[in-house]
Amino acid sequence: MADQEKKSLMLAQAEREFATHDTWWEKEEPKAPLPARIQAMLNRNDPAVIDELLKFAFLLNGEVQVWDYNKGSWQKLSLPEDAQLDPQDGSWLWTLYVSGHPLARKAVRKLLSYQSDIYDLQRRFFEFQRHMISSKLQVKWRGGRRNALIPFDAVYFRYVKAIFKLAEKKGDAETWAILAHRFDLERKGNKRLRTAAGQEVEVYSDKTHYYLRRRCWRYLRELGKAGNPAYIRFAVEALLQYEDQDARYVSKYENGKWLYGRRYNHLWLFNHLLFHRSQTFKPKRLQWEGVFVPIDGLDRREEAFPDLWDQHADELWRLFTKASSGTVISFAWTALRHGNRDYLNRVPREKWMNLLDDEHDKRSKAALAWILENYILAGNGKADLTLLEELLFHIDQTVRDKAAEWFGKNAQKLPREFNLKITRRIIDIIKDGSDYWRATGCIDLLRSHCRPYVSEFANMALIKQLQDSGSRWSYMYRMKEDLLALLLEELDVEQQGVTGVELLPFLSSANNEVQQQTEALFEKYFEKLKLDLDFLLALIKTPNSRVQAFTTRFMSDRLLWVVPFYPALLPRLWEVMLDENESALVRNYIRDVLLGKLFFEELRETPISQVLALLQHQEHAMQAFGAQLLALIEPKPHDFTLQQLVDLAHRPLAEVRAAARQMLEKLRMIWSPDLLVNVMETEWDDTREWAMRIVTALPTDEQTPELIYGLLDTARRDIRALAMELIDRHLTRLDLTELMMRASESPYLEVQEFALALGDRLSWTAQRMTELELFFRTVFFRVHQGRRAKNMAFALLERLALEKQECAEAIVPLLNDMVRNFGRQDFERIVHLLTQIQMRYPHIQTPLTLE
Repeated sequence: MADQEKKSLMLAQAEREFATHDTWWEKEEPKAPLPARIQAMLNRNDPAVIDELLKFAFLLNGEVQVWDYNKGSWQKLSLPEDAQLDPQDGSWLWTLYVSGHPLARKAVRKLLSYQSDIYDLQRRFFEFQRHMISSKLQVKWRGGRRNALIPFDAVYFRYVKAIFKLAEKKGDAETWAILAHRFDLERKGNKRLRTAAGQEVEVYSDKTHYYLRRRCWRYLRELGKAGNPAYIRFAVEALLQYEDQDARYVSKYENGKWLYGRRYNHLWLFNHLLFHRSQTFKPKRLQWEGVFVPIDGLDRREEAFPDLWDQHADELWRLFTKASSGTVISFAWTALRHGNRDYLNRVPREKWMNLLDDEHDKRSKAALAWILENYILAGNGKADLTLLEELLFHIDQTVRDKAAEWFGKNAQKLPREFNLKITRRIIDIIKDGSDYWRATGCIDLLRSHCRPYVSEFANMALIKQLQDSGSRWSYMYRMKEDLLALLLEELDVEQQGVTGVELLPFLSSANNEVQQQTEALFEKYFEKLKLDLDFLLALIKTPNSRVQAFTTRFMSDRLLWVVPFYPALLPRLWEVMLDENESALVRNYIRDVLLGKLFFEELRETPISQVLALLQHQEHAMQAFGAQLLALIEPKPHDFTLQQLVDLAHRPLAEVRAAARQMLEKLRMIWSPDLLVNVMETEWDDTREWAMRIVTALPTDEQTPELIYGLLDTARRDIRALAMELIDRHLTRLDLTELMMRASESPYLEVQEFALALGDRLSWTAQRMTELELFFRTVFFRVHQGRRAKNMAFALLERLALEKQECAEAIVPLLNDMVRNFGRQDFERIVHLLTQIQMRYPHIQTPLTLE
């Protein structure tokens, strides 16, 4: 028979039962038989039958696949041969429930419950198979999805309702509560069936859904009105089903602040049980309105039938200790405290202590509050110090925080010895460093409530132990540094004879509090810390910018105290500043801050040799410092040699060059041509322009040939141009032959061209031609350069050769060499000149033969 046909028959049967009011479930007659394997396990009272039924339901309603090597694909895993069942007939669940077997009842409850651990079931039952959560097993509610092995569909819903009604009739509170929870939370499905008449109907309609929710509360309400203790039993079982995830986590803005909590508008039975008498939360036709419970819970009782609850303190205690919902736990705790305090007083202390380790924070917080209120300070005023110590160092941070809060409020009532003991233990936990989470709470306790007792343990031995223990990158490092800061703040320097050398390492701490507390100790006790020259040098040589800032401030405020150290301190600082093996941070600090500012006035007597060494230093900053010292010392020109002043005039720093020029001005009487040329031949424009102005303004008799020739020999074009300008000005005073000889030795084209221009003013002889032959050869044999100079030289030689025979005789050997090496243009010109020489002076031998 097809699945749709089976479903249609079941639907028709349900319609007949509804029309005839057939309460077939009251007969408690079994339907489809259970699989043989399961029935056999029940007959043997085998507890494993529960897991077998879970696995059976998973295979029947879920989907598990196994790899088929023959087909090369995943295939659905079928039920075992001895557990075959019609998957469209869910009456086996009814048969299981009415069998009356205790294991069967447990199995039904397990099957009907939400499976929060369904993935664990998958791994446990089908370890090597591929499996997935079938959509049939995913049920929806307004906050998300839950998993259930028995869905409310056409296969099972008829029998689920029957089990619910029978459980209600027979007083089976556990089974009833499971289904009541699902009816309350779960949204109705959207599965539809087609009737024989072709009409589509819903298996689980809205009307049915709301009817079942209201029926649950109506049933309990009638029990409560009658004062029936069963109300408490059913209510407790129902409330035990709810979990925190059944609520919606929300926030709202109220009275100027944000509130965080859980909203329960979508629940019906839950709200009636806990908020039936509420003046704030009200039920509407389909759901409640405004049910917002803060995270910390409501400290008021609004439940239905409070007098009935107060008569069953043991059930409230069970609810408090077993519930999974924080709201339910808060309700049970509030009801016990307000209505059954005597019952709580009779609960053994061991149970309270065990509750501290409970997974739900609502339970552990309530237990802690009770312990602190009723066990720490007894009625006779004597404190249970052992218990308090246990709570203060409990493994759970929440317990520690609450205990610390209580300790802070009542510390003054406790013996001083106990407070010292707690402080000592906190210090040991932090120093040991093996329990990070416990130490986290301890440091807060030490900062607050144990602060008055820290001074008892503040000594350098403990401080050094903390400093030496653990790496800076350890997760305990910060807490140890915080403890160090507290110990340093409480340290009695005078009583313990602490020295500055002992405190010096803490100035470099990466922890701001440690550094600040150390600085405060130096500021307060500097006269008692035995500070000497070695300490000052160690402090100054600490490569830490924050320490340097403190050092500057510390010595600036105590300059009179530092004065006696000057004779030994300043030379040592100078050595460190120039020591390239020292940290650059330290050297720069000494140069720029200490010697450059704080002790600068004390450097007036610095020897010139030290200043010159700074000015010649490879680092620009050192040169700048040398310039500052030079301005401070105000040396006289006679304190330097002329060469030193020339070197200063060539220094990179403008202020040094300016000072050097000023001193050179004062030594005008001993200037020499070489000095002026040396000063002028520099890469710095200001010095060069100054020297050029000086030379230009010299009297005529001081503009000597030696000076002019020196300027003409320089490598700078502008200086050579000045030399040629002076030559033009003093041409009548100069020996042109010597001048041309000097110019002929220059490698620069413009100088050679200038010399050739002077050639027309000379009186030429064969000897002079011979003396200048090298000059002409230099001009003519320059490759790819100096065409203008070559033309000028050729024109001069041509004129001289045609004017004087002796000159022609001296020129011919040069022309003979040139005719073999020059290009066509120059070759023709040379041959033409040789032809003219031979025609004018036939007796002169040339390489040419005239016909």
